[in-house]
Amino acid sequence: MSQKRLGHQIGVSFQQIQKYELGKNRVSSSKLFEIAFCLKVAPSFFFEPLVAGPTTPFRGHAGGAGQKRFAYVATREGARLVETALSLPRPVRLDLLRLMETLSK
Repeated sequence: MSQKRLGHQIGVSFQQIQKYELGKNRVSSSKLFEIAFCLKVAPSFFFEPLVAGPTTPFRGHAGGAGQKRFAYVATREGARLVETALSLPRPVRLDLLRLMETLSK
């Protein structure tokens, strides 16, 4: 999603979005909630890397499998994969998972 589109959806300029992204301006909790809604993630998504414990892949394990998973899900492709999978009934998701595991071998 572009900064311009996100800004329009939450009622601020794209310049303000840039300032949020760069840490030049603080994001209020209500704006953070709106941003999370627009990006279709839980508000906690923005805090997960900060509160991860020392044994989790988010802290001190650059290049670890957990960090790779996190980075992938943050991409458009990863987000599409997750959203599409979540739209399927659970039995179909499990069948698809088994198929993907078989194909990966």
